[in-house]
Amino acid sequence: MTCHTGLVSVNARCAAVLGGTALAGIGLDQATKVLVVATREGKPPIQIVGRILTIYVTRNSGAAFSFAPAATLLFTGAAVAAAVVIVIKASRLQSVGWAAALGLVLAGSIGNLCDRMLRAPGIGRGAVVDFIDLRYFADFNVADSCLTCGVVLIVLLSLRGIPMTNSEGTNAAACGGHDMRRRRDSPRTDGGAQRESAAKVLERRYRRLLAGLLGVPRFPADRDTVWRWTHRKQGV
Repeated sequence: MTCHTGLVSVNARCAAVLGGTALAGIGLDQATKVLVVATREGKPPIQIVGRILTIYVTRNSGAAFSFAPAATLLFTGAAVAAAVVIVIKASRLQSVGWAAALGLVLAGSIGNLCDRMLRAPGIGRGAVVDFIDLRYFADFNVADSCLTCGVVLIVLLSLRGIPMTNSEGTNAAACGGHDMRRRRDSPRTDGGAQRESAAKVLERRYRRLLAGLLGVPRFPADRDTVWRWTHRKQGV
Protein backbone atom coordinates (compact mmCIF):
# COMPACT_ATOMS: atom_id res chain seq x y z
CA MET A 1 0.00 0.00 0.00
CA THR A 2 1.40 3.39 -1.03
CA CYS A 3 0.13 6.63 0.35
CA HIS A 4 -0.34 9.39 -2.21
CA THR A 5 -0.40 13.11 -1.49
CA GLY A 6 -1.13 15.08 -4.61
CA LEU A 7 0.54 13.80 -7.76
CA VAL A 8 3.66 12.38 -6.07
CA SER A 9 3.56 9.38 -3.72
CA VAL A 10 5.20 9.56 -0.31
CA ASN A 11 7.60 6.78 -1.33
CA ALA A 12 8.72 8.68 -4.43
CA ARG A 13 9.20 11.89 -2.47
CA CYS A 14 11.22 10.12 0.22
CA ALA A 15 13.38 8.37 -2.38
CA ALA A 16 14.04 11.71 -4.08
CA VAL A 17 15.02 13.36 -0.77
CA LEU A 18 17.29 10.46 0.17
CA GLY A 19 18.96 10.34 -3.23
CA GLY A 20 19.33 14.11 -3.50
CA THR A 21 20.78 14.44 0.00
CA ALA A 22 23.24 11.60 -0.59
CA LEU A 23 24.40 12.90 -3.97
CA ALA A 24 24.83 16.44 -2.65
CA GLY A 25 26.82 15.22 0.36
CA ILE A 26 29.03 12.91 -1.69
CA GLY A 27 29.66 15.58 -4.32
CA LEU A 28 30.58 18.23 -1.76
CA ASP A 29 32.82 15.81 0.13
CA GLN A 30 34.75 14.65 -2.91
CA ALA A 31 35.06 18.14 -4.38
CA THR A 32 36.51 19.58 -1.17
CA LYS A 33 38.94 16.67 -0.81
CA VAL A 34 40.21 17.06 -4.37
CA LEU A 35 40.61 20.79 -3.83
CA VAL A 36 42.53 20.62 -0.55
CA VAL A 37 44.76 17.76 -1.72
CA ALA A 38 45.67 19.70 -4.85
CA THR A 39 46.27 23.02 -3.11
CA ARG A 40 47.03 22.46 0.58
CA GLU A 41 48.60 19.02 1.12
CA GLY A 42 52.08 19.31 2.60
CA LYS A 43 51.62 23.00 3.37
CA PRO A 44 51.18 24.85 6.68
CA PRO A 45 47.65 25.04 8.10
CA ILE A 46 45.32 27.93 7.30
CA GLN A 47 43.72 29.49 10.35
CA ILE A 48 39.99 30.05 9.88
CA VAL A 49 39.02 30.93 13.46
CA GLY A 50 42.30 31.64 15.23
CA ARG A 51 43.85 28.36 16.35
CA ILE A 52 40.46 26.82 17.10
CA LEU A 53 39.53 25.96 13.50
CA THR A 54 42.16 25.42 10.82
CA ILE A 55 42.46 23.79 7.41
CA TYR A 56 45.22 21.18 7.48
CA VAL A 57 45.36 18.11 5.25
CA THR A 58 45.99 14.76 6.96
CA ARG A 59 45.41 11.11 6.06
CA ASN A 60 43.25 8.86 8.22
CA SER A 61 43.17 5.07 7.86
CA GLY A 62 40.54 4.68 10.60
CA ALA A 63 36.91 5.63 11.03
CA ALA A 64 35.34 9.04 11.33
CA PHE A 65 37.27 11.57 13.43
CA SER A 66 40.45 9.45 13.20
CA PHE A 67 39.03 6.64 15.31
CA ALA A 68 40.73 3.18 15.25
CA PRO A 69 43.26 3.77 12.44
CA ALA A 70 44.30 0.09 12.40
CA ALA A 71 40.84 -1.21 11.42
CA THR A 72 40.66 0.12 7.86
CA LEU A 73 39.29 -3.07 6.28
CA LEU A 74 36.67 -3.43 9.02
CA PHE A 75 35.35 0.08 8.44
CA THR A 76 35.37 -0.46 4.68
CA GLY A 77 33.12 -3.47 5.11
CA ALA A 78 30.89 -1.60 7.55
CA ALA A 79 30.49 1.28 5.08
CA VAL A 80 29.50 -1.11 2.29
CA ALA A 81 26.99 -2.88 4.55
CA ALA A 82 25.47 0.43 5.69
CA ALA A 83 25.08 1.60 2.10
CA VAL A 84 23.38 -1.65 1.05
CA VAL A 85 20.93 -1.55 3.99
CA ILE A 86 19.99 2.07 3.26
CA VAL A 87 19.37 1.37 -0.42
CA ILE A 88 17.14 -1.60 0.51
CA LYS A 89 15.16 0.53 2.97
CA ALA A 90 14.73 3.37 0.47
CA SER A 91 11.69 1.87 -1.26
CA ARG A 92 9.83 1.51 2.05
CA LEU A 93 10.44 4.94 3.52
CA GLN A 94 7.37 6.93 4.59
CA SER A 95 9.04 9.88 6.34
CA VAL A 96 10.90 12.73 4.65
CA GLY A 97 12.85 13.28 7.87
CA TRP A 98 14.08 9.69 7.86
CA ALA A 99 14.91 10.01 4.16
CA ALA A 100 17.08 13.07 4.85
CA ALA A 101 18.76 11.35 7.81
CA LEU A 102 19.56 8.19 5.86
CA GLY A 103 20.70 10.30 2.92
CA LEU A 104 23.23 12.02 5.20
CA VAL A 105 24.42 8.68 6.58
CA LEU A 106 24.71 7.31 3.05
CA ALA A 107 26.68 10.39 1.96
CA GLY A 108 29.08 9.96 4.88
CA SER A 109 29.54 6.26 4.24
CA ILE A 110 30.02 6.53 0.48
CA GLY A 111 32.17 9.66 0.73
CA ASN A 112 34.77 8.00 2.92
CA LEU A 113 34.33 4.66 1.11
CA CYS A 114 35.50 6.32 -2.11
CA ASP A 115 38.75 7.26 -0.36
CA ARG A 116 39.21 3.75 1.03
CA MET A 117 38.69 2.20 -2.38
CA LEU A 118 40.61 4.65 -4.58
CA ARG A 119 43.42 6.18 -2.52
CA ALA A 120 46.77 4.76 -1.40
CA PRO A 121 47.92 2.33 -0.16
CA GLY A 122 45.38 0.13 -1.98
CA ILE A 123 41.80 -0.93 -2.65
CA GLY A 124 39.86 -1.29 0.59
CA ARG A 125 42.80 0.01 2.64
CA GLY A 126 43.01 3.58 1.38
CA ALA A 127 43.50 6.45 3.82
CA VAL A 128 40.68 8.98 4.10
CA VAL A 129 41.52 12.64 3.51
CA ASP A 130 40.77 14.83 6.54
CA PHE A 131 41.28 18.57 6.41
CA ILE A 132 39.07 20.26 9.02
CA ASP A 133 41.14 20.58 12.21
CA LEU A 134 39.05 21.50 15.23
CA ARG A 135 41.27 22.14 18.23
CA TYR A 136 40.79 19.83 21.23
CA PHE A 137 38.57 17.57 19.11
CA ALA A 138 39.71 15.76 15.96
CA ASP A 139 40.46 16.07 12.26
CA PHE A 140 37.49 15.36 10.00
CA ASN A 141 35.92 16.07 6.61
CA VAL A 142 32.54 16.75 5.01
CA ALA A 143 31.63 13.05 4.93
CA ASP A 144 32.23 12.78 8.69
CA SER A 145 30.00 15.82 9.23
CA CYS A 146 27.22 14.31 7.10
CA LEU A 147 27.46 11.03 9.00
CA THR A 148 27.29 12.78 12.39
CA CYS A 149 24.33 14.98 11.40
CA GLY A 150 22.50 11.95 10.02
CA VAL A 151 22.97 9.96 13.23
CA VAL A 152 21.81 12.91 15.36
CA LEU A 153 18.71 13.29 13.17
CA ILE A 154 17.97 9.56 13.45
CA VAL A 155 18.12 9.79 17.25
CA LEU A 156 15.73 12.77 17.26
CA LEU A 157 13.26 11.03 14.94
CA SER A 158 13.38 7.89 17.08
CA LEU A 159 12.76 9.88 20.26
CA ARG A 160 9.75 11.54 18.64
CA GLY A 161 8.37 8.16 17.63
CA ILE A 162 8.29 8.89 13.89
CA PRO A 163 8.25 5.57 11.97
CA MET A 164 10.78 4.97 9.21
CA THR A 165 9.19 2.33 6.96
CA ASN A 166 5.66 1.70 5.80
CA SER A 167 3.12 -0.61 7.37
CA GLU A 168 -0.63 -0.63 7.65
CA GLY A 169 -0.51 1.74 10.61
CA THR A 170 2.12 4.08 9.25
CA ASN A 171 0.39 4.29 5.88
CA ALA A 172 -2.77 5.46 7.57
CA ALA A 173 -0.77 8.03 9.51
CA ALA A 174 1.18 9.15 6.44
CA CYS A 175 -2.03 9.64 4.50
CA GLY A 176 -3.24 11.94 7.25
CA GLY A 177 -5.98 9.52 8.30
CA HIS A 178 -7.83 9.91 4.98
CA ASP A 179 -8.82 6.24 4.93
CA MET A 180 -10.04 6.35 8.52
CA ARG A 181 -12.11 9.47 7.87
CA ARG A 182 -13.51 7.86 4.72
CA ARG A 183 -14.56 4.82 6.74
CA ARG A 184 -16.19 7.04 9.40
CA ASP A 185 -18.06 9.10 6.81
CA SER A 186 -19.16 5.98 4.89
CA PRO A 187 -19.63 3.30 7.57
CA ARG A 188 -21.53 0.89 5.29
CA THR A 189 -19.51 -1.79 3.58
CA ASP A 190 -20.27 -3.19 0.14
CA GLY A 191 -22.29 -5.96 1.76
CA GLY A 192 -24.26 -3.38 3.74
CA ALA A 193 -24.96 -1.39 0.58
CA GLN A 194 -26.26 -4.54 -1.16
CA ARG A 195 -28.49 -5.33 1.78
CA GLU A 196 -29.80 -1.77 1.77
CA SER A 197 -30.58 -1.97 -1.98
CA ALA A 198 -32.41 -5.27 -1.51
CA ALA A 199 -34.47 -3.75 1.30
CA LYS A 200 -35.46 -0.81 -0.90
CA VAL A 201 -36.58 -3.18 -3.67
CA LEU A 202 -38.75 -5.10 -1.22
CA GLU A 203 -40.18 -1.86 0.13
CA ARG A 204 -41.17 -0.68 -3.36
CA ARG A 205 -42.83 -4.01 -4.10
CA TYR A 206 -44.71 -3.84 -0.80
CA ARG A 207 -45.92 -0.32 -1.57
CA ARG A 208 -47.20 -1.41 -5.01
CA LEU A 209 -49.05 -4.32 -3.40
CA LEU A 210 -50.72 -2.07 -0.82
CA ALA A 211 -51.56 0.49 -3.49
CA GLY A 212 -53.35 -2.22 -5.49
CA LEU A 213 -55.29 -3.39 -2.44
CA LEU A 214 -56.38 0.17 -1.59
CA GLY A 215 -57.19 1.06 -5.17
CA VAL A 216 -54.87 4.04 -5.35
CA PRO A 217 -52.28 4.76 -8.07
CA ARG A 218 -49.36 4.98 -5.65
CA PHE A 219 -48.94 4.04 -2.00
CA PRO A 220 -47.81 7.11 -0.02
CA ALA A 221 -45.29 7.14 2.79
CA ASP A 222 -47.47 9.40 4.97
CA ARG A 223 -49.38 7.36 7.56
CA ASP A 224 -52.21 9.94 7.86
CA THR A 225 -52.84 9.77 4.13
CA VAL A 226 -52.91 5.96 4.31
CA TRP A 227 -55.48 6.15 7.13
CA ARG A 228 -57.72 8.53 5.17
CA TRP A 229 -57.56 6.43 1.99
CA THR A 230 -58.27 3.25 3.94
CA HIS A 231 -61.36 4.65 5.65
CA ARG A 232 -62.59 6.28 2.44
CA LYS A 233 -62.33 2.88 0.74
CA GLN A 234 -64.43 1.35 3.54
CA GLY A 235 -67.03 4.18 3.32
CA VAL A 236 -66.27 5.55 6.78
